[in-house]
Amino acid sequence: MTVSVYLSPSIPEDHEPGHMFLAWQKEKEAVEFRGYVFKVLDLPAEYQSVTKWREYLFDHVVPGYVIVDEIMIEKHACGDANLIARHWPANPWHIEELAEKAKPGPRGVYSFNPDDHPGAHNCVTWVTEVVNQVLGVVLPKVRQGRIKLMTEVLKTFRQE
Repeated sequence: MTVSVYLSPSIPEDHEPGHMFLAWQKEKEAVEFRGYVFKVLDLPAEYQSVTKWREYLFDHVVPGYVIVDEIMIEKHACGDANLIARHWPANPWHIEELAEKAKPGPRGVYSFNPDDHPGAHNCVTWVTEVVNQVLGVVLPKVRQGRIKLMTEVLKTFRQE
């Protein structure tokens, strides 16, 4: 049994902010993937263009959602070479607790600057908090849940 975190780095020129998600697997069962996201339709209409998300989400919060992360399932299945991963052994109790904490549905509020909004998360801070609650502190918190900062952390743990 394994608990994993994966990070897809940001690609600024494509307005791709990057994404971090978690996964777990019981022996001989399919891998479960979860991510924490916002919905574009929860942004004011004038900020729904991908080029405007950052402008709004740095200073504001919107509802957050835990999802079965279909896009990241596809990246993982295709062996996306850009994914950075970290894996930890787990026992059945860890898996049960993780599954409970990562049930899909509305969950709190989302911001690109979660440190500035008490109780807010982005994908990095949510994954870090959930994994640390279940396994103990295995990942450091990074300022504002920045993808670039967590990329550097996970690279030091990179497993082949």
